[in-house]
Formats: sequence, C-alpha cells, structure tokens
Amino acid sequence: MKTRLFAMLLAGLMFSGLGCGRRADARGYPIADTPQQAMENMRQAGLSGDKEAYLACFQVTPNVERIMNSAFDFDMAMRGFRRKLAVMYGREAAEQFDGEPCITDGLEDFPAMDDMTFDVDGDRAITTTEADDDSATGAPGEDSKPAELVRVDGVWYVVVPEEGNAPTGQEFDMIVAIMEARPGAVDDVAQRIGDDGVTIEQLSRELAAELDRAAMDASLRVMGPEGLEEAMMRAMVRASREARAERASQEAQTPLGQ
Repeated sequence: MKTRLFAMLLAGLMFSGLGCGRRADARGYPIADTPQQAMENMRQAGLSGDKEAYLACFQVTPNVERIMNSAFDFDMAMRGFRRKLAVMYGREAAEQFDGEPCITDGLEDFPAMDDMTFDVDGDRAITTTEADDDSATGAPGEDSKPAELVRVDGVWYVVVPEEGNAPTGQEFDMIVAIMEARPGAVDDVAQRIGDDGVTIEQLSRELAAELDRAAMDASLRVMGPEGLEEAMMRAMVRASREARAERASQEAQTPLGQ
C-alpha cells in the first residue's frame, strides 16, 4: 500500500506543470528574435545535449531551475543508457526497452517551422502544430497542445504555465532531492549492461527498482517517515479533487440524454 501511495505522490508532484525558463541567451545559437527561432533553438540544444543552451530557451525561477538542471541530467543519463543498450544488444532490441521516457525524445520528431502556426499578439505568442493526416481514414489531424511564448527585452522564450497546486517548502525540497538522485541510479544500472546472462527485460526491472529505491531514500532523507506519510495523504487528496473536477468537466460537456 505504501509503495502505491508513494507512486501517486511522486506522479502528482513531479508532473504538476511547474513552469520553466530563464533569462539568458542561448550561447552558440542565433538570438531568438522570433518565436520560430526560440522553438528551433530549444530543439537543437535539446538534441545536442547542450543543457546551458537548452535552459536558456526558457524563463525560470531559481527553485524551478534546480529541477530543470536535474531533469536534463536524468535525460542525458537515460539517453546514454539507451545508446549503450543499442551497442550491446542491437538497435532493434534496444528500441523494445521499457524504461523511463526522456523529455527530449519528442524533439527528434519536432515539426518543421513551416508546419507550425504562430499566433503573435504583442509580446506573447501561441503556436500549434497540426498532426499528420490519418493515413487509414484520410481524416485531418487534430491540433496538438499549444505552446506559449513570451518576449522579454526583444528575446523570445518558451513558457510552461505553473500550476497553482505546485509543491512548496519541504515537499519541493523532496522533489529536488529525488530528481538529483535519479541520474546516479541510471548510471548504476548501466554498469550491468552487457554482463553475462543479463537481458534487456531484466535491466528494465532493475532500473525501475533502482529509481524507486533512490526516490524513496531521497524522500525519507528530506521528509522523514512521518513527513512522507503526510505528504502521501496530501497527494491522495489532490488526486481525488482533480479526478472529481475532471469528471465534472466531462459531464458538463456531455449533451443531455447521452
């Protein structure tokens, strides 16, 4: 039961839309004097593993910057893990690896600027991308979730809105500790890649277990047993409220009689 509650807590805190960005120019990249250039700089920096340039495409508070740094380090660790899998087991086998997703995974299939629509209103812009047509039905694709950009002192930055229920205080410190522990957990399991008798399926299980262990150890170190238990309960309450709100929203959009 505690393991399940801990997973709920972690999901609720880590994916609560914390917002991102920072006031700096992306070194080595063109100045983002248009929304299009800001998006392209973000894509190129993420794919090249240039953390400084990637973070410079956003605006960020000091606290969120700590998470962004650790999240990118985890991303690079996972990409290295997958590359090592491909070398040892073959690319096709490595693609079947059931592991943690990387935040930069989507950048490889990032749409060309010509396929993106930018709606600019003064110092703010919204961009959407129409998905490819359904090859089976010929139906037009649906627009993806829009991205927001903002211009500050003539430079455009990508914005991720901050949710009102984002963690603060000790819970925020716990999230930072978890994020900082994750790259090391990946590197530890990566040492087993290629060992005699070790399969990709086994590595997947070991990585999941090691990430859980690292997260629990970091949480206990920051919160203590009682504090962690209380945080789990708060996460359950938040999840319940969000579920009720989602149901209410769906019911409000459903025509009567259906």
